[in-house]
Amino acid sequence: MKINLAQLSVGFHELDFEETSASLDIEDQVMFPNPVFSHLEVDKSETHVYIHAKVTSLAHFTCDRCLREFDQTLSGELRLYYQLKGHGTPRLGNLQRELDDDIRYYRLDSPEIDLGHDIRDTILLEVPMKRLCSPDCKGLCPGCGRDLNVESCVCGEKPVDPRWEALKKLLE
Repeated sequence: MKINLAQLSVGFHELDFEETSASLDIEDQVMFPNPVFSHLEVDKSETHVYIHAKVTSLAHFTCDRCLREFDQTLSGELRLYYQLKGHGTPRLGNLQRELDDDIRYYRLDSPEIDLGHDIRDTILLEVPMKRLCSPDCKGLCPGCGRDLNVESCVCGEKPVDPRWEALKKLLE
């Protein structure tokens, strides 16, 4: 996903992009079968470009508790600052190195900015660590394997491990 800054005039612009997961180098095509949408607000001046991106996609997951498949909308935001090479602040030693991590540079002879990796990273960071079809998902019974969201367990009461019998007496 590239933006050619030479084609944009100075001022505020809104751009919309639709990319496939393959074009963004997302390896898990099963998780991202749907396109990734990006809405960009680009503020361009003579010496810098400020980009605010909102990224959304409908992802496909398998619930970690009940193994049911479900879709979930993921959305994230990204803010980038690009500065024309050679129009920076004077060198400030260690402080300048710290500032350089937040500033990206572009040149007039190659004014194209590739946002593909930044968009990919933004949407991948929105993937939840624990993927649940709903917050109150009951999961599967460890004994009989039934989906406790749909039906009750038929295992009955499980035998208590004899090592815990002494603690059970304390409750009585």
